[in-house]
Amino acid sequence: MCSLRAFASYPPKQRLCGTIDRYTADLTGKSILDYGCGRSEMSMKYLAAGAEKVSAIEISEVYVEDLRSRAHDAGYPESRCDFPYESFDLVVGYGILHHLEPAAAFSEITA
Repeated sequence: MCSLRAFASYPPKQRLCGTIDRYTADLTGKSILDYGCGRSEMSMKYLAAGAEKVSAIEISEVYVEDLRSRAHDAGYPESRCDFPYESFDLVVGYGILHHLEPAAAFSEITA
């Protein structure tokens, strides 16, 4: 499921993708927060893997709108992309830590 094509043969990248794939292999009925969704490739895969809801946070509103459009075009209802506070079974993020103030971000994720 991991779609991180850059540096695909790099061993640390392969280990990371393997870990993400293990945690996201069966998402049936789960609520997922894609923390730093980028162009939404992984969000769409989480929906396809059976996630009940996939919500995304991204610094770029354009990318969030892109996810809404892609999900709609794929036939996923908008209700699968809404979320109330404290509603996630899994928070997944890749390549975003350098954009965050870690203590603040982690306190929000783990609250």
